Amino acid sequence: MVGRTALLILVSVFPASVAFGQIVLKDPPCMAGKTSSVDLTDLKRKAEDGQAKAQWQFGLVFFLGCHGVPADHEQAAIWWRLAVGQNEPDAMVDLGQLLLYGDGVARDVNEAMRLFQKAGELGESRGYYQLAQMYAVGDGVKQDLSEEAKWYRKLAEQGVPDAMWMIGKYYDEGHGVPEDEEQAKYWWRKAASAGHQMAAISLAQLEAQGGGEDAAQAAKELQAKAKKGDGEAAFDLAELYLSGNGVPRSATGATHWFEVAAEHDYGRIEVANRLWKGRGIPADPERAFYWYQKVGCELAGYQLGRMYQLGQGTAQDYAKAADCYRAGMERATYARLGLADLMEAGQGVPKDDAKALDLYREAAEREIGGVAFEIAMDFDLGRELPNDLAQAAQWWKISASYHNGGAALNLAKKYASGTGVPRSAIGAYVWTALGADVFYYAKSANEQIRHQLPQDIVKQGNEIEEGYRDRKKQFGAFYDDSNPVLKMSEAEMKVAASQGNIDALFSLAYRLSTGQGLTADVPESIQIYRQVVFQARGDLYTNLAREYEFGIVRTKDMKVAMDLYRRAAEAGSAEAQYRLGLAYQMGDGVDKDSMESLKWFLVAADSNTSAKAKAEELEGTLSALQVDAASRNASEIRMVYAR
Repeated sequence: MVGRTALLILVSVFPASVAFGQIVLKDPPCMAGKTSSVDLTDLKRKAEDGQAKAQWQFGLVFFLGCHGVPADHEQAAIWWRLAVGQNEPDAMVDLGQLLLYGDGVARDVNEAMRLFQKAGELGESRGYYQLAQMYAVGDGVKQDLSEEAKWYRKLAEQGVPDAMWMIGKYYDEGHGVPEDEEQAKYWWRKAASAGHQMAAISLAQLEAQGGGEDAAQAAKELQAKAKKGDGEAAFDLAELYLSGNGVPRSATGATHWFEVAAEHDYGRIEVANRLWKGRGIPADPERAFYWYQKVGCELAGYQLGRMYQLGQGTAQDYAKAADCYRAGMERATYARLGLADLMEAGQGVPKDDAKALDLYREAAEREIGGVAFEIAMDFDLGRELPNDLAQAAQWWKISASYHNGGAALNLAKKYASGTGVPRSAIGAYVWTALGADVFYYAKSANEQIRHQLPQDIVKQGNEIEEGYRDRKKQFGAFYDDSNPVLKMSEAEMKVAASQGNIDALFSLAYRLSTGQGLTADVPESIQIYRQVVFQARGDLYTNLAREYEFGIVRTKDMKVAMDLYRRAAEAGSAEAQYRLGLAYQMGDGVDKDSMESLKWFLVAADSNTSAKAKAEELEGTLSALQVDAASRNASEIRMVYAR
């Protein structure tokens, strides 16, 4: 049994709250790649003698598969049940995890929740945390943010500082509880008294916003912390100088404290952005360049590349611009676009139109990934769409396929828990591996999972991952930036959107979601965003297919072209649908097939008069049964991109 292992690692790497880091494998008797001082013979003797703590730890030995003992989750459950019988709270939490996911035992969500609650009542915070997590994401129960907040509050009442900060945050945001500034202050004050720095800063920020004596006092507290080297406090103090809350409004004061924050390694990119563009403070490109350099090209590759390219804040140097763009392009879409511009012009790098074209396309794919990520979030949280974990998983996969590392990690977590998708340790492993290219936390999760999974599972996962990567070389995506909002009138934008202009569609969706110049209509905006994703996918694949079909920049390859046309057609591209109809009619790059030809002509006929004529012509050559079958297949294709 290997499924829960992947889950444990993913939950510890990607918790819902930064407050709780490693929540599982508490005091483990062994860890992969590390020596242990645990005497297995002595541990077994103590467990057999009925010592509850030893029974729990002996169960962990079976769960982890170490000290020469093969992994056996059924045996782990047996020992944990014995420990639970003696009210061992750690065993309650770990047995509850097995019951929640049916790992080594029959699945029993109600019993798992009972054990989590009892562990929490006995003072083991992991128990209440697990309940909060279940309700936060709808894992085994219906998602309920009020229940999530309830269990965090119980943790807070037990005196857990991280939970105090979290429940204060929920009251501040109205997350699962009524928005209540006084309750937020109350819990943040208690957490701050217990030494929680983030709570102290959150409290100071909230009090400063209120103005008057509280604001002035909060500013003094932030200043005292900033002078002691707290970069976050210095950054927040700078923002107070920008707004004039608790201190006189002063761009000079804001600049000073922003730089103090940067000196203490807090918010350096944001400080540099403000100095470069003059956002709220006087522009100073040279100081901006100084702080970007401190961050380095890997994290600030686009900004440094752009400054080298334009000669802003430093001497113009195309070669250095290209180096920084390369270093930063996995994190920033615009770094990829900057490098493409240099390659197209032959500045600082050899002129290479084909590579530039690839970079432009990859940038567009990342935009698709960003939009799909937001749709996945809406389904996952029931935020603006009905809570639907299966739909969320589908959109996580679309986003992850287009190089969104956060989506890849979320999808891996869904595979680990079986939420919205079939439970699969291999799926969890593969998607953390693919996400690792662009997301540090996915890389960290993948490294941990790889050490925990049996070698045969890892081998299978590596083979699947390699298949994805082979397809990426040919087709672009494995299968976050957004387009600038168009500056046009509402009427012009709606006309362009009705004609399928993707930039107009994106802009219209953005304005509807934010109420920017239009009456906000979030559900309508989401539907348009969905259209953007499918249309953009279709356009990308169609353009790439043309390049392979006609040998534009690339080596001519009809087989690859037809595969790309199929992907574009399934995403709703009428041009690709029509091209497939012709290909199957003529046997061009595919085997000749009149029914396949008719199917694609029928789909394309919805918006292409030539396809409609071709369909009518073909129908006269086929039997009624063949025409009926092709029509049904066409309807199924329409449903794919209509969703």
